[in-house]
Amino acid sequence: MFSVVEFIDDQSCDVIPKSWFSDETERCCYWPPYRSSTAVNKAVRSQCQPMTDWHAYSVRKMGTAGNSHLILIYDLLFVALQFIFWQR
Repeated sequence: MFSVVEFIDDQSCDVIPKSWFSDETERCCYWPPYRSSTAVNKAVRSQCQPMTDWHAYSVRKMGTAGNSHLILIYDLLFVALQFIFWQR
């Protein structure tokens, strides 16, 4: 499963695997320290497990989709970005 989340601190959005949430409340997630967006995308797609050097961030879950619904996930991300843009 994947979720679209809004990062509270900088109001950015991204897609994360469900395993990146820090607990069952899904209000905090881990994010890899990679500088390359290619490396981050690879980690997301492969649903790698969070490592000890990953930082935790406060998030708001915007939507969830199953593994076979990647197109839906990116549609949710687009809608979330529009929502955040119009909230400013």
